[in-house]
Amino acid sequence: LSCFAISSYPGWWKLMHRFSSTHDPEYSRDRKIAAYFYRRPFIAYTPMPAPFRVILAAVVLGALVPVRGWAQASPYVPLDDPRLPLLEHLISRGDIEDPSPMVRPFRRADAARVLAAADSAGAAPLVHALRGQFEDPPNQNSWRVGIRAGGQAYSHIRRDVLHPLGPDGVRPYVDLTGEAAFAPFAVVSRPAAEPRIVDDPEWPGRTDLKLAWRMVEAYASAQFKYGSVFYGQMDRNWGPAGVAGIGLSNYGYSQVESGFDLGTRTLRLHALARQLTDEQDALGNRIHRYFFAHRLGLRASNRVNLGLWET
Repeated sequence: LSCFAISSYPGWWKLMHRFSSTHDPEYSRDRKIAAYFYRRPFIAYTPMPAPFRVILAAVVLGALVPVRGWAQASPYVPLDDPRLPLLEHLISRGDIEDPSPMVRPFRRADAARVLAAADSAGAAPLVHALRGQFEDPPNQNSWRVGIRAGGQAYSHIRRDVLHPLGPDGVRPYVDLTGEAAFAPFAVVSRPAAEPRIVDDPEWPGRTDLKLAWRMVEAYASAQFKYGSVFYGQMDRNWGPAGVAGIGLSNYGYSQVESGFDLGTRTLRLHALARQLTDEQDALGNRIHRYFFAHRLGLRASNRVNLGLWET
């Protein structure tokens, strides 16, 4: 799947080549070919590196990079953060700069940076209020623990609103967040009790639990001046603000993946890789399946951003 998009702020416009989209390659096999079979000798791919090796590589990389190349680590702003729509509103109005055009999520420190740049005498009161919420103590290690509780009301139980399925209902929801940032590393974990998921036909986990829960976020990130390394899972979206991306979106449930981003404010490369469930061919040979995504973003001006990606 290869796509090209152009957006402009404020009042974005876009040009996209649309395919029969699948936002979750693992569980939408009816809309995407995930494997091909040929009449030839079977050649197996080796499994991806063990999670421990990926984490160890990030730690070693962080130790080898000079201190002046470190960036103060900062957790990412999750896509279900209740403050994010307010930020997107300011971005679409042109009141603040988009910290990561057409790529979500972005770091909390990046949100604080663009809010601080726009927080002048004539700025909207909302800019100053959000700046106070997103700013962390400078050059200090920090940690945070939080809990959130409420309810979920839905007309269809499936998360993909373009392909609604299932009954309506109201269910309780509780999640617990734990995060820490030290030197160039950020670690976040957010488990959630979500009874709704046992009735979702796309939920890949167990459905026989009385108290169903899932890991909404769980990742470790090493962050540097010109890039970062990531391992874990969280919701992502590659597309204009408020629009589900074609290559990546948060319609499907997050999966464990590894990735990196590299570049400057003007030009940035993102890459992700995750291992999907193994399958077998007609001869009983195991097939290792993977999902890869790459995106190259160019900030042509403050109002025009270009993105070229493939999955």
